[in-house]
Amino acid sequence: MRAITRFHYTEHGTRRRGDALHLFEEQTILLEQLIGEWKRTVPRETRAENAVEAKWDHGTVGKLLLEHCAVRLAASCEIVRVLRTSGQDEIAQELDAENQAVRPIVVRMYDSGRGVQPISLAITPDFIEAVDDLETALRGGFTGDHPRESFARLSATLGVRRQELRSASFIRKHAPARPQRKWWTEYPFLVRGHAAVQRFAGFPWAESSLGDRKLAQRFDRED
Repeated sequence: MRAITRFHYTEHGTRRRGDALHLFEEQTILLEQLIGEWKRTVPRETRAENAVEAKWDHGTVGKLLLEHCAVRLAASCEIVRVLRTSGQDEIAQELDAENQAVRPIVVRMYDSGRGVQPISLAITPDFIEAVDDLETALRGGFTGDHPRESFARLSATLGVRRQELRSASFIRKHAPARPQRKWWTEYPFLVRGHAAVQRFAGFPWAESSLGDRKLAQRFDRED
């Protein structure tokens, strides 16, 4: 339980090593897998005797989508920061346009799923609609149909300035579940504290005893 508490309160995400771009790449690929799992576990066509388990799995995947999308957004914002300081305004604007589309969707997912058990989240209309919008935003945004090409492009654009990116570990600890742009977001210690409070308020998480922990841990493996 202590490991799970530490993970969700202070180290949201999966990757421990590397920088924000490593984390961004990992989370993009993971989100694609999770969206596929979300579609696969839709409970509406499940036979009655399996309905509870189906909702349990589907809601757990929903929790995972929220958690990992918040991490990816934080990593993306960090990349935009360094791109702008290095004069790469065009590609920074391109990536930030996706961030602007994704941020309110993550807020909607958090607000509709905060404190909701996975089994109930699976049939929460507002959350389901937000996930549909998330898929559209991610598919039509910067990553396009070939995400690895986008990562290579970003790495090449950053060049030696890539060393200015914060670490994956830092991003894990400073990824708010309900991302907002406020004056205090310029102060990392306030961001970390606020992120921890949001995660606590959002209980239960995917890896809690109220979710399908084995399913959650399959996607939450740390490198």
